[in-house]
Amino acid sequence: MPPPQTNRIRSAIGKALALLPRWLQPLPRQRPLASDPSFLQSYRKATEGRDLASCAVLHYAPELSLQRLLRQDFGVYTAAGPAHGGTPPATLDQLPFLADRFDAAFIHLSVGDLKQDWQAVYEICRVVKPDGFVFLFSLFANDEAGQMPPLVRYREASGIDIYVTEAFAQHYQF
Repeated sequence: MPPPQTNRIRSAIGKALALLPRWLQPLPRQRPLASDPSFLQSYRKATEGRDLASCAVLHYAPELSLQRLLRQDFGVYTAAGPAHGGTPPATLDQLPFLADRFDAAFIHLSVGDLKQDWQAVYEICRVVKPDGFVFLFSLFANDEAGQMPPLVRYREASGIDIYVTEAFAQHYQF
């Protein structure tokens, strides 16, 4: 049993956090993507009928549980991001990869990743082969329980399927 002083400190912290504006409050615990029902349903739909063992995937700002799933499913796995070691530094508006290099891309966004909004979307589609697919998601889109809202599929002109949350689609006018 924790000492009474610890309980008082926890209570004081809880009261202080409740006074913060919602956007400053700590985020709810995020469910790992690889076990999120909404994500898995869209993932199964996107990968259905594809020989993933012969496909290459780009994973930007890797999330650990999703990293395991993608490494297991895809033949070639490439991780990238501004803070990701072992690969060329990458920002979403200047990816250091040849055009049509990947069959799929999973982009885990955080605040500030889309500084050049449409340039980033263009750049992601540039490195993904026609008829490939892209998942764009953010931990800020999750609901109170940490679960991702349903994903919506949009088809880009080149035939690339882009999976995003409805809020993302509305914000970027997909």
